[in-house]
Amino acid sequence: MIKKVFIISLFFVFSFSKAQTDKLEILDNLYITAMNSRFDLMLSSGYKYIEPNSETDRIKDKFKESVYKFPSEKEIFKIAYKNNKQLRIYRLSHKIISKDTIDINCGEVLITVKKGVFFNNDLHFKKINSTISCGGTNGYQPDFRYVFSLKENKWINISDKYKLKE
Repeated sequence: MIKKVFIISLFFVFSFSKAQTDKLEILDNLYITAMNSRFDLMLSSGYKYIEPNSETDRIKDKFKESVYKFPSEKEIFKIAYKNNKQLRIYRLSHKIISKDTIDINCGEVLITVKKGVFFNNDLHFKKINSTISCGGTNGYQPDFRYVFSLKENKWINISDKYKLKE
């Protein structure tokens, strides 16, 4: 009896971890597709810095030779200090609306840095301020809305924000 319970519990643990891996793989592919669809960023000059988080840590190896750079948190301060003490980074995030609908957003964050002596509950020698850009007054509108099509068996972007005109 104990063996059966143990075997059944192992089956559930392995099936759950497999499902989690599949979800992360789907999410990573949608992030990559979304970033490759941002022609406004890819065609403008200079590097585009992506904020480090758990999602970007998984996909950064897919963008070795591109305009996108994935600096660490320590590198962001150094890069911003060299670039007139300001740096525009892009924050990637997602929102799962339902089983077949996922929103991917790419928001701008302006980082301003200073060196000096600062007192804020403690003694600090570096100060970082961030400003998040406004998404507009039309309510929530995702950059990319992916819907799973059962007919085509793939994820399709139905948002018009970054689609090329046909």
